[in-house]
Amino acid sequence: MTGGNKQTIRDSLIRRVNQDTDNISATFAEYVSRGIGNGRRLVVVPINTWYPDYRVVGFAAFFLLLPSEYPAGGTKSFCAEYIGPYVQGSRRQGAGTPGAYVVRLVE
Repeated sequence: MTGGNKQTIRDSLIRRVNQDTDNISATFAEYVSRGIGNGRRLVVVPINTWYPDYRVVGFAAFFLLLPSEYPAGGTKSFCAEYIGPYVQGSRRQGAGTPGAYVVRLVE
């Protein structure tokens, strides 16, 4: 929801993709089937109601695309593949309804 030059955001997205141990899979399905990623390409994104309130109504997990998909200059929109509910610390999407989840072990 910001205008203008987003070059530093682009640089951060590319850096995060390159931090993943699988930075060559083009899709999330390929990423899961290869099974070598460390999860750095999975990000949680707040979902909002848009203008005028921008009220957060939920959270979802997205898979960052290949660096070549993020155009230089930082003035275009950045896309990612929607994969479902987000589970903190996981390399997989959640199985429940859309939202953000944290797994906690209790005794």
